[in-house]
Amino acid sequence: MIDVLVIDDEPIIARGIAKKISSLSEDEINQVDFSFSSVQALQKCKEHSYTLVFTDINMPEINGLELVAKLLETNPQMQIIVVTGFGSLKYAQQAMELGIRHFLEKPVQTDVLQRALNETLEIISKNKLKERLHLSNSIEKMISDKNFVFQHSLFELSPTLIMFDYSHEKNLIPPLLTSLDPDILASGHIQGTNYFLIALSPNQIKHIRIKFPKMQAIIFMAQIEKASDLFAYFQIGKTLLEKEFYFDDVQFLSNFSEQKQLASESSSNYEEFKNQLLSSILLMDFHQAETDIEKFLDNCKLQLNSIYRLKVQINDLILQLIDTYRVPKDTILEEVSALIFLTKRINDLNFLLHYCLNKIKQKINPQESTNIPATLNYIIENYYGNSELSLKWISKNIFYLNPEYLGRKYFQITGQKFNNRLLNYRIDQAKKLLFEGKSVSEVAELVGYKNNPEYFFQVFKKIEGLTPHRFLISILKTQSDY
Repeated sequence: MIDVLVIDDEPIIARGIAKKISSLSEDEINQVDFSFSSVQALQKCKEHSYTLVFTDINMPEINGLELVAKLLETNPQMQIIVVTGFGSLKYAQQAMELGIRHFLEKPVQTDVLQRALNETLEIISKNKLKERLHLSNSIEKMISDKNFVFQHSLFELSPTLIMFDYSHEKNLIPPLLTSLDPDILASGHIQGTNYFLIALSPNQIKHIRIKFPKMQAIIFMAQIEKASDLFAYFQIGKTLLEKEFYFDDVQFLSNFSEQKQLASESSSNYEEFKNQLLSSILLMDFHQAETDIEKFLDNCKLQLNSIYRLKVQINDLILQLIDTYRVPKDTILEEVSALIFLTKRINDLNFLLHYCLNKIKQKINPQESTNIPATLNYIIENYYGNSELSLKWISKNIFYLNPEYLGRKYFQITGQKFNNRLLNYRIDQAKKLLFEGKSVSEVAELVGYKNNPEYFFQVFKKIEGLTPHRFLISILKTQSDY
């Protein structure tokens, strides 16, 4: 959408041309203003960024061709169409020398105006595309090379850099575009990262209600006071994007130095935590041990510690606990190192530490079962694709406790039967997979119905009230309507 200015010292003609322009190109034009004075028009163009100007030639104060020269000196990208009742070869030649493509005689015929307008709008569109590509290429060079110098008027606005991991493009771009579109100055992606430059401050952006889906993601923001800030802030942002490991939902990170200062007041010293935990277990103070785990992980999250280092520490600690207390290895503990290094959530490290602690408690007191529901829920969420998953299978491979006892304890604490929880979780995952475009047979296999897709079909319909195919059609229709 562009803004247009019509300049003519005869008000009736100025208003008439403005009205015609509005009616002929209302989809491409935001607003059409008019001015009856060349001096006033020159001032308006300094105060407002007009993309297209229609101007008369024979005007008092400053004549049209002099005005064109002054306007182009101020804004070389401005498109100008000359309109005059004094058509002559001399005027036409002078206009063309200034780069004017259209020289229209009064009274302007609608079809002539339409043709000139269409051709000019096409030129404007191509120029905007070239400008965006040039801007995008230059920004990406600045991001990659701190020695690359590029000056542009957008940096005078002190824009905010917004960036997030490219893998979240599908989920994050739509809500950001919906909320920030008028203020987006530039955008693109580089080094596996999407970026936007926004004409708002980080605080302004934070106060805009943006409806993000429930997901793990970090959106990094930094205000660019000068062009050279771009390289430095992009590198900081890249380092921070992986920290989504610590969060369950979309997080804005902007003033990291302030966050680090806050975190420094509460150290997450690993050796201190490890010694305290071992001492608590030795004293059989399992409540304190649980508190030690929570406090340590909370501090790691507050400081956004190195994720790899944290995983190494937790892996070493759990292996030490297994060895020290001769904890019998079940399916989870057999794979504990792989689970630690493959996980993308701090909550999983929390669970594995508590799981190991619970196994130590069980060895000391086999009837201890306060953590059984949490363990069973973890197993459901990570093994739901196993067609053999059941309390009997868990009893045989993981807990080594009577399956009836496990089921009874689960129901007593959660008020829900284990099989119902497993069934509902599988169907929830099935809906997500269908939404992602997986076929019904693929989904049936992925959610634990590998050998019985017909049964999956029946179960899905019973719970959702629709067959998987009908459910998928309803999703596609909703997207189409949207």
